[in-house]
Amino acid sequence: LPDLLAEQNLLNEESDIGFLVGPPQPQQEFSYQTLKRCRLCAVVNKDHPLASHKSLCIEDLAGQPIITKNTLFRAYHLVDELAKQRGIALQYALRSPDEILWISMLEKNKGVGIGVSFLSQELRQANKLLVHIPFEEPQLTWEICVATKKGHYLSAAGKAVLDYALTLAE
Repeated sequence: LPDLLAEQNLLNEESDIGFLVGPPQPQQEFSYQTLKRCRLCAVVNKDHPLASHKSLCIEDLAGQPIITKNTLFRAYHLVDELAKQRGIALQYALRSPDEILWISMLEKNKGVGIGVSFLSQELRQANKLLVHIPFEEPQLTWEICVATKKGHYLSAAGKAVLDYALTLAE
């Protein structure tokens, strides 16, 4: 599920455990642990003008068509809020959870995607058309968290899943 829906399912006790980006909100309602931190990246076609950059800052996105997840994903908000703080109006070409459309548009050099830095070297090399460029800003960090609602009962199976997930922490 998108981050904000997973968070809502935990609050409504429709889910026992959630995996999401960033600390859940409001934090006092949850128990959570960060499993992994990685940098957000711009993802561009190898022929895109930004493809030769070693890193980018949010200002480099000005005037670029942005291809990203929609507003139910925390990564969208990280980029959008930082751009607003710096007075940059982003131009969105696509805001969608549709990964196939997202990748297709990037392969066709239709804009700048927002991705993550943890993708394996094998996955990156499998698609030789796309280049991942990390953002310089420390605010653009993607934190993978596992969360439960405080006070929510976890079955033995749920506890086992949570305990296993915690072994994956950095």
